[in-house]
Amino acid sequence: AGLLERSGGELGHLISDAACMQLIKWKDGGFGMVSHNYDGDMLTDEMAQLHASPGFISSTLVGKDQNGRLIKQFEAAHGTVADMWQQHCDNKPTSLNPFGLVEALLGTLEWAAVLAEESG
Repeated sequence: AGLLERSGGELGHLISDAACMQLIKWKDGGFGMVSHNYDGDMLTDEMAQLHASPGFISSTLVGKDQNGRLIKQFEAAHGTVADMWQQHCDNKPTSLNPFGLVEALLGTLEWAAVLAEESG
């Protein structure tokens, strides 16, 4: 069953500061979250830090074009990690978990398959 079924159909609304506090209580998961871009950036970074791994997060941006068709963009939440690249170039030790990038790539490929099927 999905999250909505497991919650008994319960939906809640939180402002971003309350959501920040709730994430600490809900760190064991079992919930879904939808937010505006800035709030999502902040809240997913917080959740990643609670689990000590910002590299594990991917992000999906969803919208519609002028014809009402769904648009999706997938990204690794850790960004381009330019600071780590510079550390690598300076022969300093770095550590990066690319799982977020892999998740973003998988989401992109799955969405590309949906678009290919729709276009025939």
